[in-house]
Amino acid sequence: MDENETDVVLEILSDRYCRKVLNTIIDGPKSAFQISSESDILLSTVYRKLKTLQHYKLLSTKCQLREDGKKLFLYQSKIRSISARLDKDLLNVAIEPNLSLSH
Repeated sequence: MDENETDVVLEILSDRYCRKVLNTIIDGPKSAFQISSESDILLSTVYRKLKTLQHYKLLSTKCQLREDGKKLFLYQSKIRSISARLDKDLLNVAIEPNLSLSH
C-alpha cells in the first residue's frame, strides 16, 4: 500500500461509524436497514458510510430481487482486520481479507 492509500484507510478507520458499519458486516451480507438496526446508526448515516466504504473498495455489494420485484442491496466487508505498525519513520498497514466473503 502506498502512503496515500495508507492515509485513506487510517482516516476511514478513525470514523467510528465506518468502524461500526464494517464490524456489522464482517460475518455476512446485510441490508442498509439491517446495518442501521444492528449498529444503532441512523439509516441516512449508514448510506453515507456505505458510499464511502464502497468508493474505497472496502466492501462488497450484492443485489437481489425480492419477491415483490424490488431490488435489495446487501453489503459485506471485504476486510477481516486491519493492523498498523509504526517502526521509526515507517508506517506499515496490513489488511487481512475477509475469507468468509459471500459471493
